Amino acid sequence: MSGIAGSFSLNNKIPVHIVEEMLDTIEHRSLNKPSVKALGPAILGLGSFPTTLEEKHVLSPFSLGTCTAVLDGRLDNRDDLLKSLNIQAHVNNIVSDHEILIHSYMKWDIKCLEKLSGDFSFAIWDGEKLFCGRDRFGVKPFVYSDTKGSFLFASEAKAIASINQEYSIINDEYLALSFIPDLLVNESSDTIYKNIKKLPPAHGMVISQKGIRQFKYWELTPGKTTHYKTESEYYERLFELLDKSIHHRMRSVTGVGTALSGGLDSSSITCLARNHNENNNLGPLHTFSCLFHNASKSDEKEWIDSIIEEGNVIPHWIYSDTESPMVDIEEMLWLNEGPFYGGNYYLQRMLYQSVKKQGINVFLDGEDGDGILSHGYDYLVQLAQSGNWSRFFYEADSISTRFGSGIYYYSRANSYSRYALPLLKNTMNNRRYLQLIKDIQNIHKVTHVSRKKLISHLWDYEPKTTVEEDYSIIRKDLIKKYHFIEKKKERHYSSNINNFPVNDNWLHYSGIINSGNSYVLEQIDRISSYHGLEVRHPFFCHELAEYCISIPSRYKLKDGYTRYHLIKAMEGKLPDKVRLRGDKGDLSHQSVYGFRHFCNDLIENSIDAISPDDPIVVKEEADKVKNTYIKDKDDSKLMDVWSLATYSLWCQGKIKAPYNYRKENHLEQNKA
Repeated sequence: MSGIAGSFSLNNKIPVHIVEEMLDTIEHRSLNKPSVKALGPAILGLGSFPTTLEEKHVLSPFSLGTCTAVLDGRLDNRDDLLKSLNIQAHVNNIVSDHEILIHSYMKWDIKCLEKLSGDFSFAIWDGEKLFCGRDRFGVKPFVYSDTKGSFLFASEAKAIASINQEYSIINDEYLALSFIPDLLVNESSDTIYKNIKKLPPAHGMVISQKGIRQFKYWELTPGKTTHYKTESEYYERLFELLDKSIHHRMRSVTGVGTALSGGLDSSSITCLARNHNENNNLGPLHTFSCLFHNASKSDEKEWIDSIIEEGNVIPHWIYSDTESPMVDIEEMLWLNEGPFYGGNYYLQRMLYQSVKKQGINVFLDGEDGDGILSHGYDYLVQLAQSGNWSRFFYEADSISTRFGSGIYYYSRANSYSRYALPLLKNTMNNRRYLQLIKDIQNIHKVTHVSRKKLISHLWDYEPKTTVEEDYSIIRKDLIKKYHFIEKKKERHYSSNINNFPVNDNWLHYSGIINSGNSYVLEQIDRISSYHGLEVRHPFFCHELAEYCISIPSRYKLKDGYTRYHLIKAMEGKLPDKVRLRGDKGDLSHQSVYGFRHFCNDLIENSIDAISPDDPIVVKEEADKVKNTYIKDKDDSKLMDVWSLATYSLWCQGKIKAPYNYRKENHLEQNKA
């Protein structure tokens, strides 16, 4: 974890102090005093915060031959790269990731990105051009601006925006999208500043006097299927890849902690990380868990205890319902560069503070294991496509039994509506009437629902589309100007089943690419670095993702067990109480309790402060939402009032940068 910044003069000469000022703005990312090197038309700066032994002595931009590099991140396939590059170990047997990066660039040029595994963002100056790259999932941030003959880059947009007003012009489209989260999180290149962009995940960029060229070097694609002779081989390979991913993320200067929520993902990571510690005589593993005494439906202690009782862990408990969900909101608005989506940030904040108190600087998290692994609902689609309706309804009923028949999302009716009706509608629209009659007849035989009722359901079914009323909070001129309705419909159709036959893993694939992972990962990176911590995500390993999307869907959903492949992979390695559990704690109950108990006044006062002439929000609609939440106690409006309140606080200028955060909070570790 480090802060990087730099510049390249296309036409206008950029003074060195500009890069120094950018690094000062993001000093919370640096344990050591930032260092800057002027390299002709290029300037590179590094605020080093080493979390691995290999990077501990890299305190300034690293030079080798004609190349100089700054790197934020970690290369996981070090052994393979050292062998391919024929790099001999130094006397102290340590080769930094910076050095491996430059050697990779010298050998493979920009194609080196295809060879690198891990979480990283970097810039390399080779004497003629600046080459920048970002990891495949966007774990490590990289932003840039190329206005008026100069190119600037940094780890965070606020670093560039701090230079002058030209860079800090607000992007009103991005600001409006803060009220449409499913569009906001998929804007992979925009930031809240009009003249600052993100380098998208899995992209590289070359900057020279000839101009700027951006390219994509990796893409997750559906359609490839892994074939093994036996079913058990699929699960063994999954375990091997997950264990390898965790092993790669255990490199640390001061030790590793894990999030332990009691769910399948975090518990799997914790058990495998604990095994790693045992095998390497590293002592007990520190685990960190949130408890919710006032929102029992969110609490997972019963399952957390199942892991802890196996021993060789040091548990730490965070009582997460004792503070306001909007605690430190002024600092968070500064940190996240404006209004941001995610009312549960305070849980991350409390976890990270607890981890840091233990002197740990690396934290493993199970972020989006669901998405990378997949729950396996593609299997229901495949069963419907093949006309295997008896198995379809068997799995639908098994899911309902395992997760609770009273929850509509897991019901037979929902499975039929989400995964069967689109196929039948497509069959009807394409006038394949004989096939439609056959399907209706077979469904009738299995379910005993009358054919007339089944046809009626089919006739009335229409895929959900977005209507303008969904955006009533936003001014209509902005909705029209930025084509929000069209974008929402396009996203809906790109992430749902519309054309058949569909690939065996289409839902899995669309769920990953439409999930907005990079937005979430960037937010985690900002909050964790603010607390002097690097969060690592074992599920965001490209080898693991590529493999999971290639597994036939019948191994991901079986007998009502979603993520069946992980359940089997962890057999004998994870307590069955956790491994085979059906339900899961619902954090929405804690959100409701926290906001109702601590935040009503702040929410009400903030929304009241929105001006009738606000350039983004329709005041009358904002008041309606507030009253529905406050007076009518409609908890479904919780995220709407969160968005309105944080937007209002930001508009009022209620943001606060941390003062001397690096010196006050990290100096003792630097001395150590």
